[in-house]
Amino acid sequence: MATLKDLTDEIIRGLGRSDSDAVEFARLGVNGGLYAAAILFEPPELKTSETGTAVNAGTAVDLSALTRLLRVDSVYNTTGSQEVFILPHSLLNVLYLPTTGNVNFYSIYGQSLYYRPLPTGDETLTIYFFSYPTRLYDNGDTFPLGDHMRDFVLSFANAYAWANLEEVEDADMWLKINDKLGLPAATLTQVRRLMQKEGL
Repeated sequence: MATLKDLTDEIIRGLGRSDSDAVEFARLGVNGGLYAAAILFEPPELKTSETGTAVNAGTAVDLSALTRLLRVDSVYNTTGSQEVFILPHSLLNVLYLPTTGNVNFYSIYGQSLYYRPLPTGDETLTIYFFSYPTRLYDNGDTFPLGDHMRDFVLSFANAYAWANLEEVEDADMWLKINDKLGLPAATLTQVRRLMQKEGL
């Protein structure tokens, strides 16, 4: 498995310089590339699940407790042994839904997973979701995705490093990345948000 140092060294060779700025931009670019790969391709390595509790006294499960949540894929009611079906949030209180029984419907609004009907006792919901990758920080940290994602991440990291070395303005730097890779602006905005969230 490739490490952060392996990937950084490969980018540095392409840049033709190995000063501290180039190394730092290469490292940041690798992490940005991981986030872009997660958003665009949702690789299977990032599929995971955690549980939440639906309680009678509440109406929602707090999704901010899920580890590195990118997108909820599906929900299963472990207590009731049944799938939980998604509804648009605007319909959750409009449609005639059962008022008793196991949790059978959910909607997502912000960082909350709202459920119906309200259970008579606590019910465990298994939430299947895509997470975004853990930041690679140390040289020995291993690349968390399959080899099929490596070239994409390296391309992003190269574009990121070049753009940072050429541009001082943040907005211009992201435009250069967009020009080189042709990624949707919405994807780059999400990558920037995740990088800021991680303190990169």
